[in-house]
Amino acid sequence: MCKTVLIVEDDKKLNNLMFEFLTQHGYRVIQAYSGDVGIQMILGEKPDLVILDIMLPNFSGIEVCKAVRSAYRGIIIMVTAQDDDESEIESLTLGVDDFIRKPVNPDILLLRANKLLTMTSVDSNKKVLNYGNLKLDLVKFEVFLSSIQIDISQSDFKLLAYLAENADKIMSREQIYTDIKGIEYNGLDRSIDNKISHLRKILGDDPKKPERIRTVWGKGYLFCSDAW
Repeated sequence: MCKTVLIVEDDKKLNNLMFEFLTQHGYRVIQAYSGDVGIQMILGEKPDLVILDIMLPNFSGIEVCKAVRSAYRGIIIMVTAQDDDESEIESLTLGVDDFIRKPVNPDILLLRANKLLTMTSVDSNKKVLNYGNLKLDLVKFEVFLSSIQIDISQSDFKLLAYLAENADKIMSREQIYTDIKGIEYNGLDRSIDNKISHLRKILGDDPKKPERIRTVWGKGYLFCSDAW
């Protein structure tokens, strides 16, 4: 079935360029040009993926995320011309799945959209991961900690499941980035670090001295199977 993408971008030229490119690659694409209309279409249309500009009329991309994230469980890619870590960190904290800076490279956008929309493959004999009080349902994309369900975005779930499936192995930032995003690490992108910091926060891991998802300096990250 054809996946639906909503583009919320007030630059009509860029909006139309993304529309044409994604349509050519098999997506059903719908468009909005302001934050308030974006909110209405996200909640009404429930698209599979939203491409959301951070600077919009009426409501910013950040405000759109705050308005819809509790009700919308699809994928959000934030697009911005800004070059600051604060916007990226705030976006990821709100449940944004990826962050792309302008000018938008359509091939990179397509690769990331395809990767995010590709459901995590599930082994028929391993549909649930259990580590102490942590339970990951790989079919329903649900996380439970001490029997309490954790509110988590699809991309955060995929990162957590990836780390859990590689429990007790040190995974480098480069390897995680390549496996999760499907493209080669450019040496500068800090989104994996930011998302792991967010995972620690929602999973109750002490950010000053994490024990569940540890940082191994100079090597990468370690999901500790016996720390849950």
